[in-house]
Amino acid sequence: VSVGTVTVVRRYNDFTWFHSVLSAQYPGVIMPPLPEKQTVGRFSNEFVESRRRGLEKYLKRIADHPELSTSEHFVTFLQTDDATLLKLKEDFKAAKPALSASAAKWLENKVHTISSGGKDLEKSAADMKIVEILQYVNSLEKQMANVTKYSENLIKKNRDLSQAMFEFGQSFTSLGQSEGDVIGEGLTHLGSTAESLSVITSAHAEDQVVRLLEPFEEYSRMLTSIKTAIQQRQDIKSSYMHSISDLESKQNALKKVVNVPGKETLALSKEQAVTTAKEAMESAKYEYERVSERLLIEYETFKCRKVADIKEIILNFVTLQIEFHKQSEQAWTELLPKIESISVPDVSAVGRPVMYTSFTNPVANHNSSGAHSVSDDASTDFGWQHQNDGEGGNPFGDDDVRFDNEPHHSQRTVDRRDIFSYRVDSGRGPVGSPAEDEEEDIAGV
Repeated sequence: VSVGTVTVVRRYNDFTWFHSVLSAQYPGVIMPPLPEKQTVGRFSNEFVESRRRGLEKYLKRIADHPELSTSEHFVTFLQTDDATLLKLKEDFKAAKPALSASAAKWLENKVHTISSGGKDLEKSAADMKIVEILQYVNSLEKQMANVTKYSENLIKKNRDLSQAMFEFGQSFTSLGQSEGDVIGEGLTHLGSTAESLSVITSAHAEDQVVRLLEPFEEYSRMLTSIKTAIQQRQDIKSSYMHSISDLESKQNALKKVVNVPGKETLALSKEQAVTTAKEAMESAKYEYERVSERLLIEYETFKCRKVADIKEIILNFVTLQIEFHKQSEQAWTELLPKIESISVPDVSAVGRPVMYTSFTNPVANHNSSGAHSVSDDASTDFGWQHQNDGEGGNPFGDDDVRFDNEPHHSQRTVDRRDIFSYRVDSGRGPVGSPAEDEEEDIAGV
């Protein structure tokens, strides 16, 4: 925190102490909410930065408040050194037992008043308004909880999308590197674009945390502050009721001794007690009315600021979406010409492939009986030798093929399904049609 040339260091528990002091000094004020305390993950960079933003906004809201900004505690908190602040905190803790004893005495008197048949104050216009406020806040809390929940879901989805896009890009980059040719370059471009979009999506998710989720979370905590202010008013009202009851009790005690012979001194003492009780009652009444008025003004101010703040949140969210989709569109647009420029080879200019087997090249002779005799001959090229039977029939028709397995010359009959590929030599007629030279090469058996 910096004020002019003064720089001080404040821990989170310093803020909580300052918050409680300021709240006690100005009951009925809707206090700016502190960021929530967190025990798990509180040392992560994301959480530290989020808390820093929350505390900075907290101080700005106090500085903008017409009453809170004038508090001497605010100036002290911003400017005092660590040693002085520590002493102030110790003094505040030392004062707590006295406050607790006072509260216990008030509670005892309150119980006595209720058991004695004490009645509540008649409902005022302020009371009716407070009831309406409380009903509205309870309803708004539920709606804000839903908004916060689904905002978190949206951010999680974008974070998951960022991770998925990164892995998607990595897989295409790896595939492109393994290909290495023109299409490999295109695949690499796609992978690089996906990785860039992963970074864009991740940044978009974090922007949504700052400009969507955190503001709504703050407003959810603000509703708790309104409830706290209402409870403070109720506590002060209870004190006012107690002061009325105390005054009535002292007045009754005075009536018992006034004008009683021999009790003049006691009556004088009772009169002084009634005067003191009346002053306390008037002070409590003034405080009750002042806090009631403050709370109602605070609530109206809250409603006005809520409209402005939520409008800003929505505009920020819409702007984020526009910026994100513009960046995404630009990334895909820049990729498009790179993919379109990939040169696709002409398939028609590529010859039909020849498939070869790994076994010894056989040579088959087609005899006039219609059968094919195949013998092992390692010295010859793998080919199909066929003598036309004079009818122009398909050598691969219904004829059988015999393999001569030397030296025993045992034969095995093979039908056309055993032959899975063949090639017709260039310039020769197709299989099954007359040709001048019907010698055909077998690509594989």
